[in-house]
Amino acid sequence: MPNISVKKKDSIGFVKFDALYKTLLRPFFAAVLNKHKLTSALILDPALIELGTSEISASGDVAIVVKAAQDQVFTFPPNEEETSIGADLLAKVSDTIAIDTAESFLLPRYIA
Repeated sequence: MPNISVKKKDSIGFVKFDALYKTLLRPFFAAVLNKHKLTSALILDPALIELGTSEISASGDVAIVVKAAQDQVFTFPPNEEETSIGADLLAKVSDTIAIDTAESFLLPRYIA
């Protein structure tokens, strides 16, 4: 799994994508759906699929020729309540990063 950089105060730590998905992305998605009283039938368990190189992407630029329009049946008014769902989850992730440069990498102290 790739490493994703996560900021912690003045430091940056790296979290594996699968761990970030379990601790941030998936709970964030579920909390937002819950906030707006929506549900989803999406399969949220990640599956590792390795694809070979496509001849289409290797042949040059790819142009989008059709853009699907959303059906009005799927349009819902948003919940106007302001929350900090993402900030709270991201704080939990950054707390898992052990090193903090402000504490671990201080300026050298010289003896005069």
